[in-house]
Amino acid sequence: GVSGRAVARRAVRWLAKPPELRKERWATLTKLLSDVLILEDGSFFEDDLALLGEPAPQPTELLELIERVLAGSSPRSLERVALRWLGQRCTREAVRLWPALLTQIAGNKDEEAAEMMDDMEALLTLCKEHDLHLPQLKDLVAKGLPEEVVRMLASSELVEARLTAVQAFQQRQHTHGQPPALLQELKADSCHIVRASAAMLWKALGGPEEKAENEEDDEDEDQA
Repeated sequence: GVSGRAVARRAVRWLAKPPELRKERWATLTKLLSDVLILEDGSFFEDDLALLGEPAPQPTELLELIERVLAGSSPRSLERVALRWLGQRCTREAVRLWPALLTQIAGNKDEEAAEMMDDMEALLTLCKEHDLHLPQLKDLVAKGLPEEVVRMLASSELVEARLTAVQAFQQRQHTHGQPPALLQELKADSCHIVRASAAMLWKALGGPEEKAENEEDDEDEDQA
């Protein structure tokens, strides 16, 4: 028999014609096409978008469709393809939606960590190249970031990335008196806000206090 996906694709192609009526049917088209998309892994993403016919919709017109894909139970690979496609055409909106790729899913942890490294690197690149702010992550998302991703954030030239690394450490459980070593490096950051945030967390986690240079000088004078 004919598959449900084939029937849905046929319906999208039919409803998208003629182009002048496409706008009136847009809500129905968006829902139908999102149902088509989530049945596969992203390999046919652009082919499926082509079902909407000519002239091709503007990327901004497809935002609702991509948001539907991200909000549903879509394969992570499809979400990745959709956001990278949007990132090449409507970067600001792609960056806003990007945290959807940074939530943990059940599966192979090593494989997931490697994919999240790639996704975070792509996000940081988009932000740097287009002078955009890194989106704020929800605390639960920051808490679940793999260690390799947090290290990448901590070494980024973007201030928001280094602050997100502090946020990730803040959301995790640590043995009191044993704060993460990377936090010590962030305490010496070039940005005052990062330094202050890292220092506050270091103190809250029971990190050993460092003596100020003038205190050490006073001790040397006393011993002289």
